[in-house]
Amino acid sequence: MDRVEATGRTVNEAIENALVRLDATREQVDIAILQEGSRGILGIGAEDARVVVTLRASVPAEVDEADVNPVDAVAGPETVPGAGGGFRPARERGGSRRRGPAPAPVDEDGQAEAPAGGRPIGTPRPPSGLDTLPGRAVQSLEGDLAETEQVDEPDEATAALAVASDELVDTAVGVLMELLDLLRVEGDVEVRSRSYPLTLNVHGDDLGILIGRHGDTLASLQFMVNLIVGRRMGRWTRVVVDVEEYRQRRERTLRDVAARAAERVRRTRQTVTLEPMPSNERRIVHLTLQGDRFVATHSIGEGDGRKVVISPRGR
Repeated sequence: MDRVEATGRTVNEAIENALVRLDATREQVDIAILQEGSRGILGIGAEDARVVVTLRASVPAEVDEADVNPVDAVAGPETVPGAGGGFRPARERGGSRRRGPAPAPVDEDGQAEAPAGGRPIGTPRPPSGLDTLPGRAVQSLEGDLAETEQVDEPDEATAALAVASDELVDTAVGVLMELLDLLRVEGDVEVRSRSYPLTLNVHGDDLGILIGRHGDTLASLQFMVNLIVGRRMGRWTRVVVDVEEYRQRRERTLRDVAARAAERVRRTRQTVTLEPMPSNERRIVHLTLQGDRFVATHSIGEGDGRKVVISPRGR
C-alpha cells in the first residue's frame, strides 16, 4: 500500500492517521488536502478534514535521524560539504528544517502538483456547502460584532408603543438574508410583526438545521442578527428571529408542560423539576405560573444544566 486517504478533525490529525497506516514519516510522503476540517457556523456544517498521502517513489534505505528530524538535532548552525570544497548550511539540503508537512512536488512551471486530484498544501481551497464564512464576510461581520455597544432595553411602556421603522426593518431583513446566504441555506424572510420587538420569520424547506437542539442554533442566529443590526443602525435594537413558527410552537409546548407540572404539584404536594432549558424557555415557564396561588417556581443549576423547579407554595 503506497497511497491512502485519511480523515481527522484537523488536517494534521488526518495526516498523522495516514502516516500510521503507511508506517512512514512526513519526509517520505507527498501530501494533498482534499478537504480541510471545519467547525462550521453556529454549529452548522462541521466537517472532517480529508487528505491523500502518497509514498514517494524512492526512499533511502537508511535515513539519518538528524535528517529526518533536523529540528531535534544539536542546536547551532549545521554545515555539510558543498560544491568547490566549501560548506553550505544544512537547511539548504533537500530536507526541511521546520516541522510539518513536506512541500508538495512542483511541475515545470513551478506550480504545485496535487496527486490523485487533491490540493497541495498551501493552495486555496474552494468553498463547499455549509462551511466557514468567506474571508471578507468574516472580517465584515467581526467588525460589526466588535463595535456594537449594548445599551439599556426600553421600559415596558415605551416598548408597548414602539413600532419598527422602515430603516430597521430593511436592515434586519437584509442582515438575516445575508447570513442565510453565507450559510448556504435557502429560505424566505417575512416580517411577522413590526411592533416591539420586531419579529422576523424564515420560511423554507428542511430548515431544522437553523433551529438546532432545543433551539440553540436559532438562539445563536438571533444573537448575531441583533449585534450586526445594532452596529449598522448605530443604536441598540431587538429583533426576534423565528424559523417556521418554531418559537410559537415551542412556547405553546412549554406552557402546556408548565400547566401539567403545576397540576401535579397541586395534587401531590410534591416538588417537580423540569428538564434543563435555556434562559428564554425558563422565563416562559416562570411567566406562565407566576399568577398561580398554589405553586411557586425558581431555577437551579448552572450553565446548560439550569432547570426550573415547581414547588407547592408555603414550603
